[in-house]
Amino acid sequence: MMVNRKKKLNILIITQHFPPENSANASWVYEMSNFLNKLGSRIIVFSPHPTFPKKTFKNRRKIRISSEIDKVKVLNLWGWQRGAKDPGFLSRMLYYLIFPLHASLWALLHSKKFDLIITSNPPVFTAIPGLISKNY
Repeated sequence: MMVNRKKKLNILIITQHFPPENSANASWVYEMSNFLNKLGSRIIVFSPHPTFPKKTFKNRRKIRISSEIDKVKVLNLWGWQRGAKDPGFLSRMLYYLIFPLHASLWALLHSKKFDLIITSNPPVFTAIPGLISKNY
């Protein structure tokens, strides 16, 4: 595949975990977004409000919060935030399903702006917004 190095790619990354969360997936996606940014791409990351590790972050009720981390635009979208120390099955499923559905709506509204949409997993449900956007 030939890449036009003069054209800056607009890339959307959809992930369940992104810094300031402290997890391996958050670190990996962060490093990838920085690498792509240094290559000259414009990066926007969709992720839910930080929730991991538990009790480290405040519970957020806003639909979205926009910020920038190392020249990467981050759009934290509202998702289910688990309340219990050891959440049950229903709470976990809400956490893993509401964010992808919310991200799907945002991606549908803005998918024409992006040359490339990357989804990261785990969890596998983050593929939903990518699949929906691909078809529109």
